[in-house]
Amino acid sequence: MIKRNPCRINKVEYREDGCYTVERRGYAQERKTIDGEESVFVMEGGDTGIGYWYPKNEVMFVHSGWRNKTSEPSKKSYWTRAK
Repeated sequence: MIKRNPCRINKVEYREDGCYTVERRGYAQERKTIDGEESVFVMEGGDTGIGYWYPKNEVMFVHSGWRNKTSEPSKKSYWTRAK
């Protein structure tokens, strides 16, 4: 699991004494348009590999957006790794 895009989701839980809305934290892994609706795949903690697709408007990003930019390592770091 890539811990790059932290987010929060409000889920509905059903218990013996009623229905509750609980806030869960997770990491957004992927985004896709499914049947014309923009969806986000969120994994909720742990390395179980289990996640769910949620509509984009239900997912609240902690850092207000996607953090997928990766940069190429510098020549200096390549040199120090090769030693």
